[in-house]
Amino acid sequence: MIKMCSKCFDEPDWKIILISPWQFNFMKIPFIKRLALAALVCAAPSLSAKPFSVQTESFAVNFQVGDDGRLYQIPIGADSKMKLSRDDEFYPQAGDGYIWEPALQVVHADGNTSTDLHFENVTQTNESPDIELTQIKLRDPAYPFEVAIFLRAHRDEDLIEQWAEIRHQESAPVVLERMDSGSLLLTTDVYLTHFFGDWAKEMIHPITEKITPGTKILDSKTGVRADQFQNPNFILSLNGKATETNGEVLAGSLEWSGSFQLAFDDNNKGVRALCGINPFASAYHLPPNEIFTTPKMLWVWSDHGLGDMSRKLHRWARDFGMRDGHKTRAVLLNNWEATGFDFDFDRIASLFAPAKEIGTELFLLDDGWFGNKFPRVNDTPASATGSQIKAVCPTAWRRSRQQ
Repeated sequence: MIKMCSKCFDEPDWKIILISPWQFNFMKIPFIKRLALAALVCAAPSLSAKPFSVQTESFAVNFQVGDDGRLYQIPIGADSKMKLSRDDEFYPQAGDGYIWEPALQVVHADGNTSTDLHFENVTQTNESPDIELTQIKLRDPAYPFEVAIFLRAHRDEDLIEQWAEIRHQESAPVVLERMDSGSLLLTTDVYLTHFFGDWAKEMIHPITEKITPGTKILDSKTGVRADQFQNPNFILSLNGKATETNGEVLAGSLEWSGSFQLAFDDNNKGVRALCGINPFASAYHLPPNEIFTTPKMLWVWSDHGLGDMSRKLHRWARDFGMRDGHKTRAVLLNNWEATGFDFDFDRIASLFAPAKEIGTELFLLDDGWFGNKFPRVNDTPASATGSQIKAVCPTAWRRSRQQ
């Protein structure tokens, strides 16, 4: 047992910490250095930190700070008086005792792979009458390494944006091997609805299944074509499958067009949804004093089924997620249904006048307009460059302007 003075942490009293032998063995750093680092655990906050919540009209994420200084979340759907355990840590880190799927995995500048984030403070600011921004600061007591977690609550839409900012002042870059945008806990008895598609089968079959013990992963490793087969959206329903008008529903959508991972970790006590950049081939070397900001994760809640959830998400998207979200879109004519691959310029031009009569404002030339050496007359030849349009419509650009 080591007794440490905490004056350097602006604390008025002494703190006692217990250090067991295993704490020295699992980290590949010298004993004396580990001794000094372990002593810094005395900086952990006391229980004077009050519980706090991030709330919308009918949804809340509730937090508590444990006597170990860590930040915990009461699982969604659970009794607010439940006894929390290490399994309920809000943004768990790899290497310091958390044994399930972590939200953060870091290699520090000295090679240590353990991170231990403690609660430092929380601030809540009203950005507008409908929007509140919560910032939670977590800090490692042994390293100059910190994570700020942001949750922006849109009250009327029952929607929360979540993201993280990671920074440090270590002696050299640290390696971020996993850096999730969102980590949210739910109770058990959770159903997952997700979507899968392929060419000519674009997300036509939603799949709904009960999450069972283990880790269910939906991901993409294809980079710029990340949503070719999966897309970074899902729906979770509590206590049974939801319908259009009934059920407790939490939908998630990751604002990220690259390779992603959505992991649903069921430890038989609850389900954790971990969402963010796919850790596969994504290690990021973060220099000192720079900030890594994760993509935003959207969470949308409804206790009136899928339809209500969808309408809330669309309202938010029109207000905040889309350019000109409330502007009427142009009426579009796509030639595919009229011509398929079988067209030349005259056939395309013959569509313009009748389309104009019914109010069409924009024309889209679909598949089949390219290919010199291997004309695209069916779906077997590969795509080609725009310069090859001359094979099908040799004077198309000039004549279309005249039309």
